[in-house]
Amino acid sequence: MCEMDMDSKCAPPTTTVYFDSSTYDHADKSIGVDASDIKLVERAFASGAYSLEFGVHVLEEWMRWAARSAPDRQQTLGQIQLARRWVNPKRIFRQHRDLAMEAVIAAFSGSRLPEPFEYREDYLCGALEDLLSSDGEAAEAERRRLSSWVDERISEFNDLILSTAPELMEAWSSKRRGATIEAKSLYFYEQRLKSAVSFARTTRFAPITPEVVERILATPFTKGYCEAAASLLCSYRFDGRRVDAGDSRDLMHAALAAHTQIFVTEDARFAKVLKRIPARGYEVMSLPEFVHAVRACVGTTQLSGVA
Repeated sequence: MCEMDMDSKCAPPTTTVYFDSSTYDHADKSIGVDASDIKLVERAFASGAYSLEFGVHVLEEWMRWAARSAPDRQQTLGQIQLARRWVNPKRIFRQHRDLAMEAVIAAFSGSRLPEPFEYREDYLCGALEDLLSSDGEAAEAERRRLSSWVDERISEFNDLILSTAPELMEAWSSKRRGATIEAKSLYFYEQRLKSAVSFARTTRFAPITPEVVERILATPFTKGYCEAAASLLCSYRFDGRRVDAGDSRDLMHAALAAHTQIFVTEDARFAKVLKRIPARGYEVMSLPEFVHAVRACVGTTQLSGVA
């Protein structure tokens, strides 16, 4: 990861981090970490040594939980309040559909890939907290409206994937256990290329040459998505993993995490899927592992003066 002494900051100056929703949940409930760990992480983000990036898929999961019951709504509120203290307040990852299309267009045209972020002030605003903490029919109607809006943003990308990459949604009926490392590796690279070709079909550019496919796989979003999907398909075929409704959402997290240096997740099964991706451009950690990395990289002495 990064190397630094007690008087310096991480190199590069800011280490970018992405949390999935399971990490916010464990941090809010102090599962596997204690109050001093949480305070240390908070100071690390406040110091600018680390930048916690945010995407709409976490918000989607929060709104789903909040709609279930009043206790779930209160838990969600706690996670949002924690996120407001930790995440970069001025930018959010842009919509997945835009990121995917831009990657493909850039691969065909050779144009420069735009930034993955949308800049806006305080997108996790106090109004969202007020909405989740309020009772009554008006508040409930507004929560449903917001949840529907988030669902629409997600379904746009899901429709894109379903229409152009059906092999990624295939639930393998035949399980091949005990396959050799070579067989698994070959299968991984076959699925990685199929995924990239599927992304290429999302535009009307032609022809889809091997050079175009490689350029698609060189962009963070499509590389992150295609390689996570290929590894997940390996799990279905070789490890006996069952298809889960949350798998597609996990792939979205992986696609965004590929724009950062550290992905923190408490989903151990998905972490295993990601860790076996060769030449992965980001580290995969649990929350306790991230706390350990912060202590090793930043040091409590440097952070002690940060409010």
